[in-house]
Amino acid sequence: MEHSIDFVITWVDNTDPAWRADYLKYSGKADDGSIRYRDWNNLRYWFRGVEKFAPWVNNIYFITYGHLPKWLNVDAPKLKVIKHRDYMDERYLPTFSSHPIEFFLHRIEGLSERFVYFNDDTFLVNAIKPSRFFVNGLPCDMAILSPMFIGGMHGHTVYNALDIINTYFNKRDVIKGNLSRWFHPRYGKFLIRNLFDVGYSYFTGFHDHHLPQGYLKETYEDAWEKNRKAFEETCSHKFRCQDDVCIWVMRYWQLVKGNFHPINVKSDSSYYLTNDGNVDEISHVISSQKKNIIVINDSLELRDFENAKKVINQAFAKILPDKCSYEL
Repeated sequence: MEHSIDFVITWVDNTDPAWRADYLKYSGKADDGSIRYRDWNNLRYWFRGVEKFAPWVNNIYFITYGHLPKWLNVDAPKLKVIKHRDYMDERYLPTFSSHPIEFFLHRIEGLSERFVYFNDDTFLVNAIKPSRFFVNGLPCDMAILSPMFIGGMHGHTVYNALDIINTYFNKRDVIKGNLSRWFHPRYGKFLIRNLFDVGYSYFTGFHDHHLPQGYLKETYEDAWEKNRKAFEETCSHKFRCQDDVCIWVMRYWQLVKGNFHPINVKSDSSYYLTNDGNVDEISHVISSQKKNIIVINDSLELRDFENAKKVINQAFAKILPDKCSYEL
C-alpha cells in the first residue's frame, strides 16, 4: 500500500451515568429518559467487519467521551482509544454535538495524513480494497451537484457550509479546471444532476452520501486556516444549532479543490433508513454480501425495533460469527 490509511469512528454511550449527568447539567433538562437512544448492540460487528474485510488498515481510532464497550479489547494492536479531551481544547468540553468532535479530527496525535471517517451505523460486509477510499493519495468521492432545500436544523448547517464554499470558490472556474472529474463516466445516471445544475453560477448543493468518507488532514488544516472564526463558533456550541457549519464542509472543500479521485460510491454500497418494511431486505443484503458497505440508519418509522435488531444482528452473525482481536 502506497500510503497508510487509518479508520476513525466516533461512538457515544448515552446510558453512561457520567455522560448523562453532564448532558442534563448543560441542557438544563430533567432526567425523564428522553435522551436514551435505541441501542442496536452491533458495534462488535463493525470491528469484526474491519478486521476481516479490511485487514490492511493501519490503525483504528475509536473516539469516545470516555466510556467504552465492556467487550472492547483496548490492548488490540491496531486500536487507539481517543477521548475527546485528548485532542479537543478544554474550552469546548464537554460537548454533546457531533460537529466539534468531527471538526478537530486532524488534531488527533498520530493520525495518518489519510483517514476514513465512519459513523457507527456504517459497516463493512464484504472484502474491500484500499483503492475504495484512496487512489494515488487522493480520497475517492463523486462530485455530483444537487440543489438543497433548507429545512430543519440540519438543512441550515448544510446551507452554512455551502455559503463558505461559495465565498472562497467560483463554481465555473472549479468545474472548468477539473472537467473530467466533474463529468466522469463512472458517475453513470448521476451525471444528469450535474448537467441540470451546471448552469447556475454558484454551488446550489452537493449530493450527500451517508457513507464512510476518506479525508486528508491537509484539507482540515486548509479549511480551518480560512474559516477559523466560523468553525470556532460552531465548536463553542455544546448542542447542535442551526448556526453551526456542517462537517460536510470538509468534503465539499476537497471536491471543489479537485483533491479527489472520481468513483461512483453507490456502486458497492447500500443505504437504508430503517422502517418495518425493509428489515428483511437489509438482512438479505448483509447475509448475501451483495454489497461491500451497508448503512443502517435508525428511524422512528421503525416501530418493531426489537424484532429488527434481532433479524439484522442475526444476519451480521452469519457472515461474522467469530470474535475478532478487538473483542475480549
